[in-house]
Amino acid sequence: MELKERFSLLQQQTEDFTCLLADHPDFTRPVPFGLQPVNFPARPAVGPAYTAATLGTDLAAVFTALEQAPAGSVLVIDSRGNTGAAFTGERVCERARERGLAGIIIDGACRDVEGINRLGFPVYARGTFPAPAQRTGAGATGVPVSLAGVPVQTGDLVAADGNGIVVVPALNLPGLLAALTAAV
Repeated sequence: MELKERFSLLQQQTEDFTCLLADHPDFTRPVPFGLQPVNFPARPAVGPAYTAATLGTDLAAVFTALEQAPAGSVLVIDSRGNTGAAFTGERVCERARERGLAGIIIDGACRDVEGINRLGFPVYARGTFPAPAQRTGAGATGVPVSLAGVPVQTGDLVAADGNGIVVVPALNLPGLLAALTAAV
């Protein structure tokens, strides 16, 4: 059984998966307070990160990452805490759901909260803002990013639920799995 399947089985055994992961600080990086679930109640998002770094109020990288991210990924958007423009909304979430993504986490603002809740798609953000960012062509995908100061790379495990967000660097996954298995 591969790592992804083993973590999926562990996730199914607890409703507080982020707490289970955060109990092993040698392997994990909890994201500080500030990024919250948009959904009520919070919907869990767990999977390998696929990253996008925005530049200013340009969300072009978000649309590029949306098409590049493999199914099962959590789209991690680093908008450097910008809450003066929305970098995701209902249409982005609808497309992400169509592509089989596991959720979106954005260190910035989103919009269309009611529509996102109707979709039932997991979204975590720093806040909301009704006006969209612009799509002008700046930003990058698949690059190292930050969520509230916590480094994230494409391929790292990201888990989010009502308790918060935890990042597990890809290199730490085997050690974390061994620690979790020994603790059960």
